[in-house]
Amino acid sequence: MDRRAAHIAGVLFAANSVSEYKEQMQRFAEEVMPHFPAANPIN
Repeated sequence: MDRRAAHIAGVLFAANSVSEYKEQMQRFAEEVMPHFPAANPIN
């Protein structure tokens, strides 16, 4: 059975500074997003 997410309804990045917020977003992009291939990638 193929199970994939079509979208992520809500993501919260709790941070104490802008740089910490950016680090968390970068980590999410590198570690989580690759597991959800885009059905309609934006080019």
